[in-house]
Amino acid sequence: MNCRRLVSRFSHVAVEWVLDVSPGGISINELSETLTTGAQYINSNFEEMVPGDIHESFLKEAARLIDKSIPVEVAERVASLPVLVSSGDIAFIAKVRGVSMECAAQAYFGVGDLFSLDSIRHAARDISPETPWHLRAVSSLNEQLYACQRGLAEVVLSRFKDVSSSELQGIDELNRVKVRAQELIAETDFIAKPDLTVFSVLTTELMAAVRGLEKSCY
Repeated sequence: MNCRRLVSRFSHVAVEWVLDVSPGGISINELSETLTTGAQYINSNFEEMVPGDIHESFLKEAARLIDKSIPVEVAERVASLPVLVSSGDIAFIAKVRGVSMECAAQAYFGVGDLFSLDSIRHAARDISPETPWHLRAVSSLNEQLYACQRGLAEVVLSRFKDVSSSELQGIDELNRVKVRAQELIAETDFIAKPDLTVFSVLTTELMAAVRGLEKSCY
């Protein structure tokens, strides 16, 4: 993925995020502040907050860009954009749930790791859209996965003000959804052979699980 596509992707997601979290009206100043706060936090705590597999992808992308003679600082900033896509969600969760940015980030990245959401999104990049509608479908499903991750993090924080990986593993409802997601991935071999139809089914089932968890917690 080149620099222009990454920057374009980040801008697109920022707009989608604004529309998603403000369906009843938009306060640009407030939302801009939320996005900025999240991005600044992730940038300042990148090494500590970002899970190992995501950090590894960041290092590989930065190295690839550097090999193309892009300055190191620019390469690292561009390579971090896929992570910064989540910064608005993290800041939004912290604000809504009344928790620290650190706590929100731990819950957000924790559920992403628990449900292999980053692996699913990464595999989905290899789906070859046959029509512009297929391309839009992949993009829409990706946005739904981010919304799913945000919803799962909020469910977790409705139970815990501070959360660790061990606590996530101990929530029975989450584990049941995790097992079902793993079964679907294994049955379809989605990671090795990504397919638009399977991607749609995976996303739909995860979103349904989030809605079920929200009903049971609130």
